[in-house]
Amino acid sequence: MVIIDKLRDRKHKPYLTKEGYKQVYRPNDPDARINGYTPEHRYIARKKYKGNLTNDLVVHHVDGNKSNNKPSNLKVVTSQEHYKIHNRLK
Repeated sequence: MVIIDKLRDRKHKPYLTKEGYKQVYRPNDPDARINGYTPEHRYIARKKYKGNLTNDLVVHHVDGNKSNNKPSNLKVVTSQEHYKIHNRLK
């Protein structure tokens, strides 16, 4: 199974969106788009919190660094909470 994952990863390399979010190839992920890629931060947060993330939930990068997708840096919040967090910072 590990060999298959490595082959898949070579063929489907991660990439960054223009907004700076890393996308990883996980075609079976609930957030995966038609091309099989899903936002890495949502994928990791789902594993951390052991459940699905509904569309009304946002994964917030605590340190503000979109490329820091360590579980300790990700916090799941509602859209309203996320708005408040970012407006407090301005």
